[in-house]
Amino acid sequence: MNKTIHKIYVGLFLIVGIGVTILLAVNGFDYYTTSLEERFFNVGHATLKPSGAIGHGLGIIGTLMMIFGVAIYMIRKRYRKFFNIGYLKHWLEFHIFLCSVGPVLVLYHTAFKFGGIVSVSFWSMVLVVLSGVVGRFIYLQIPRTIQGQEISISDLNAMKENLANKLRGILSEDSITLADFEKFVSADRYKSYNLIVAVGFFIKDYFNNRKVMKSIKRRIKLLGINYAEQKE
Repeated sequence: MNKTIHKIYVGLFLIVGIGVTILLAVNGFDYYTTSLEERFFNVGHATLKPSGAIGHGLGIIGTLMMIFGVAIYMIRKRYRKFFNIGYLKHWLEFHIFLCSVGPVLVLYHTAFKFGGIVSVSFWSMVLVVLSGVVGRFIYLQIPRTIQGQEISISDLNAMKENLANKLRGILSEDSITLADFEKFVSADRYKSYNLIVAVGFFIKDYFNNRKVMKSIKRRIKLLGINYAEQKE
């Protein structure tokens, strides 16, 4: 899957997700904005209530989407015989699509009425979705091969040292950027923090590292060096 097709692939998921959310909101706007006490008299109550034809259907479809999304991703990730069927990141994107739109359908199935065990189930689902967002962020921070497999620590250290030596040569006349780079590649800055403080520092350090990377890329571009060649 080339970059253009991949953009279309992800774009379709985004369009469908947003489109479904807007369509359901527009279709049931009058009903969902009516107070709970007066909904019984609304013309859409028979179909949009949780036990109605549409409401019940949305719950079933949303639940199946989440189950299917989790199942196919776990199967693709854990069973070696499926390793060559597409890239893992593409399966992850499909998983995210199903497990994002599914909860939206379940939300409309509830007709925004929460209480008792339904409330517990709904907020549990929300926590699972949020954990998926955090998990996706962490997943992107882990270096992987083009097939989506994690790179071993030894290979990663070798790649890091090779690229670091190349960049030191490029930045040799830019002492400020070189100093920032040396901090960027050093793990010693994490050693003096306990777990709780390290979490806050990690978030701050993430944005600082992005800033350093932009400075390095600008320096490479200024020198007229092909960035793709430096990564090889």
